[in-house]
Amino acid sequence: MIRSAWSLILATILLIAGVWQWVRPFSSAPVNPKLMILAAILLFLRYGAVRQRQRRQEMLDSVPKRPLGLDD
Repeated sequence: MIRSAWSLILATILLIAGVWQWVRPFSSAPVNPKLMILAAILLFLRYGAVRQRQRRQEMLDSVPKRPLGLDD
């Protein structure tokens, strides 16, 4: 959970910096704000995919091995 939160935090920072760079450039060699926003979107999508995989794995782990109570 902590590792996926880092990508969410980084995506938020990139999004804010990209919008800020777009509105008011703050460096002499500006980074393209479109690339920063694209990187933020990709990190948000990565976070969503990781969370979906974790939820799916939790659901699979919660299902009993023999759900109908059938024994050998």
